[in-house]
Amino acid sequence: MTMQVTTRIANLAARLATVGLRHRDTLVRIAKIKKRKAPDEIAVRRLTREKRRLEAEMHKYQCLLRSLSGQLAT
Repeated sequence: MTMQVTTRIANLAARLATVGLRHRDTLVRIAKIKKRKAPDEIAVRRLTREKRRLEAEMHKYQCLLRSLSGQLAT
């Protein structure tokens, strides 16, 4: 069981890292659009929704990782 939990932790950590990179890239895209002379507000809203979705996904993975780490400790 410990091996399965360890593998799951590694997979979740990899997903969290990937989602974190996508989140960072989204923040950069939002900043670039906002710097324009006439920013595209629809694009900013769309990317902001995507950013919030990614934040929720990161939170989910962080909670799962905490839970699984607790299982390993016991």
